[in-house]
Amino acid sequence: MTRYYQEDPSDPYRALWLYIISREASPSEAAINLNKQYLSRNKDWGWILVALMLDQISEEQAFQAILASSRDNNVLAERLTEVYFYLAKRHQIDGDFPTAVSLYKLAIAQNVYDFAEHKYAFLELTKIFEIVRAQQAEEAKKQQEEQANAEPSDA
Repeated sequence: MTRYYQEDPSDPYRALWLYIISREASPSEAAINLNKQYLSRNKDWGWILVALMLDQISEEQAFQAILASSRDNNVLAERLTEVYFYLAKRHQIDGDFPTAVSLYKLAIAQNVYDFAEHKYAFLELTKIFEIVRAQQAEEAKKQQEEQANAEPSDA
């Protein structure tokens, strides 16, 4: 991914995906690098998405930017797909799975099939489902152990 990013470091989408992948190994280093890239941004629309991931702008500001720059319905749907996806990813990173799920569903609902964000929204929903299912199984196991330890033994 680093080589792909280095082919065009001014591309905000490459910066975002490098961040998403890199943060799994080193979240703080990935955030520092993305912030450095953001500081040298150009006027490309995608830097709004980077700002959103870095919490440099509010969700409201992101949606205002969409409205201000999207007069065509197709462009509007594309930008909504992107904003919903990256907002969902941010909430997922923060552990707010219910909000992330809602936002991923909104990204999918825009029906922008050609966008990576549309495709990856399905994958991220699956990932969240697996995480939540594993957490629930672990919780159920703990409850069973607690109940077994709490029951009086007939000795």
